[in-house]
Amino acid sequence: MHQSNALDPEEEHAKNATGAQPTADFDDCGLSVSEQTALQLVAAGRSHEVAGRAIGRSSKSVQRLLRRPEARTFVRSAQAERLDQVVGLLGLAPVDAAQVVLDELQASTSATRLRAAALVLGSFERLRAAAQQDTAIAQLHREIDQLQAELGGGTNE
Repeated sequence: MHQSNALDPEEEHAKNATGAQPTADFDDCGLSVSEQTALQLVAAGRSHEVAGRAIGRSSKSVQRLLRRPEARTFVRSAQAERLDQVVGLLGLAPVDAAQVVLDELQASTSATRLRAAALVLGSFERLRAAAQQDTAIAQLHREIDQLQAELGGGTNE
């Protein structure tokens, strides 16, 4: 039976949505453009089958490709890059969330204002507890450093 290498609409969307295009950072990695495309899909969490079909190869070909050290390095780098992108995008969310809470503090219903106030107070309590933990840890580090100095050892860094 002839197996088509064409991507179904879901797979085409997955390829486009993952940004499965090699980046300039990987030009000299020893991998072809099609290998990089397949590895970008793998790094984005797609199956070996989807990655293989995207470049006209089998899932076994993708599995063999992943045995190569440069391919594994490429996938790790691509995953780290994607994580950095996600973290960057999520970094904007707290500002928007804080504005929503501030808006809710001015809401017309008392129940909404009360929920918003409880959220703010709970957040500040968690921040205060984290700050106290940081202070306690810093104090412990100072005490460890002092004890190590008294014993003639190094510093705790």
